[in-house]
Amino acid sequence: MQTNGKVGAGTWLVIGALICVITYLWLLT
Repeated sequence: MQTNGKVGAGTWLVIGALICVITYLWLLT
């Protein structure tokens, strides 16, 4: 599976942001 530089970076940024938000909300509860 080949990924473009911009697309790959953008995808990982979105995934990382989602993980951070989910973890933050999980810690609050």
